[in-house]
Amino acid sequence: MPAVEVLWVMPQCHVEVASWSGAHRIRFPGTQQPWCHHLNEVDFTAVRDTHDYSDNQ
Repeated sequence: MPAVEVLWVMPQCHVEVASWSGAHRIRFPGTQQPWCHHLNEVDFTAVRDTHDYSDNQ
């Protein structure tokens, strides 16, 4: 959450988050922000990043 809070106050940034379907949204007090995309297993499989970042080449 701290990283999201830092980006949210930067005027050049637009913050959106994702969570599992049925999870409670995070919100900044008094707002409807950040926008939350609720994912089910099919959604997650479609958008997941399978790149192995441990390879430092």
